[in-house]
Amino acid sequence: RLRIAMADLSIGANQCGGAVRVQRVLHGEGLVATKHFFSGDAVLRELPALGLQTPASRRQVLACGNPRCLAPVGPPAAQLALLAGRCSRASLASGPSAGHDGAAEESTGPGAAATSAQLAEAGVVWCAGGCGECFCSSACAERAAPAHRLLCTGPIPEDEPEHPLLRFKLHALRCNEAFLLAAEVVVTLLSEVGADGATATRRAADRWIRHFQPDGPASWWDVAQQPEAMAAAGVAQLTFRDSCRANVTASSLLLEAALRERAPSLVGSNSHS
Repeated sequence: RLRIAMADLSIGANQCGGAVRVQRVLHGEGLVATKHFFSGDAVLRELPALGLQTPASRRQVLACGNPRCLAPVGPPAAQLALLAGRCSRASLASGPSAGHDGAAEESTGPGAAATSAQLAEAGVVWCAGGCGECFCSSACAERAAPAHRLLCTGPIPEDEPEHPLLRFKLHALRCNEAFLLAAEVVVTLLSEVGADGATATRRAADRWIRHFQPDGPASWWDVAQQPEAMAAAGVAQLTFRDSCRANVTASSLLLEAALRERAPSLVGSNSHS
């Protein structure tokens, strides 16, 4: 499963020629099929702004860590070895710090050496920082590097469990995986600002980042719809919104603290990431 940042759902629906419609889903609006599809049918062709492999998928599937690629990496035999438990992501990654995101808790498995060799032959590149992220090619790794370094947990010493970046990622895993995708948006824009320093890019970054500030426009808690199960359990809409606001505020402050350490020149004194 992949989470995709799509700018406008209505545009996506129009591109499908009526095959899908915009409809309320768990926490807002989503694209829902209006007819049956056969295996192999093309529903929508669109290049997403960014994507994110879900944590659950990461444990079973190797996909490129470039959020603008996300292609499966390595040969099918390597993917099957991981899926069958003959090796773990931690045992395949280069570097002893690959377990900061929880991968170290997985068993290494007996097929790690053979699978690592298959991945190397296929040109798969592992994060040099040792976080356990992989890329389908050196070119993808290079393109993703400016943004990835801002969220890479590999360089964090093991004796710093309270590091703000670790706390941010753990908070996202416990509360809402969407915070991880929001962080990808923020660091991608910040890395582009750092690359060219263009005023237009800075304005674009500020406009996007305001959507993730506790007091920014179109706040999440104002547009997110309460899950039907919560409403049925008697949870008030105001309680749900207060919970959303508290979670996004905590996430924003943790990410800001992490980015101030990694890229103080890119994070202004008054901005919340």
